Amino acid sequence: MPNSGFIYIWTNKINGMKYVGKRWGDPSSSYIGSGKYFKHAVKKYGLENFERNILDICETRTLLKQREKYWLDFYQAATSNDFYNISPNSDGGHHGADYIGEKNPMYGKKHPNHKPHYGQENGMYGVDRTYSENPNSKSYLIIDNEGKEWHTKCLKEFVETHFKENTQKIYQSLKEQAIRGTFKSATKGHCKGWRIKYDDSF
Repeated sequence: MPNSGFIYIWTNKINGMKYVGKRWGDPSSSYIGSGKYFKHAVKKYGLENFERNILDICETRTLLKQREKYWLDFYQAATSNDFYNISPNSDGGHHGADYIGEKNPMYGKKHPNHKPHYGQENGMYGVDRTYSENPNSKSYLIIDNEGKEWHTKCLKEFVETHFKENTQKIYQSLKEQAIRGTFKSATKGHCKGWRIKYDDSF
């Protein structure tokens, strides 16, 4: 059984965002962290783009909790837009679905994974490319009402190419069907008989 714990701080090497957390166990363990926004960021940017530093080693769980609180307060992590943390306490945060106003841990704090960048700070500034050239586009397998298979990396571009009218409604219908993940034939509307799902095999 581990006989100590540690306080750590992760830093996103791409945008400088940070995350403070604690762990009872050896610092050499593969544990990353439990913060929801932080985990989303790791998934988005890749763990290789984060760097971890150890802030404290603690020999009791009580001290571990106290020292995490100290570092959260020191960095004002819960209120800083430079941190993924959303709670000022060492017991973790709540995402605010049933808290409003100042009771919401995210009150006055922007979502860390969706900071808007305008003008030349935007990575797409001055770039003119089609939907299918977007590296973040999802891949789809589509089977039409005649059984023909289609593959596309941009659903919107596919719809605009294959349909002449009501393209927005058709796009939304197919998109929702893909999100549901049932891969069942649509029963009504312009997409009746069509099936669609995410497919990263191509």
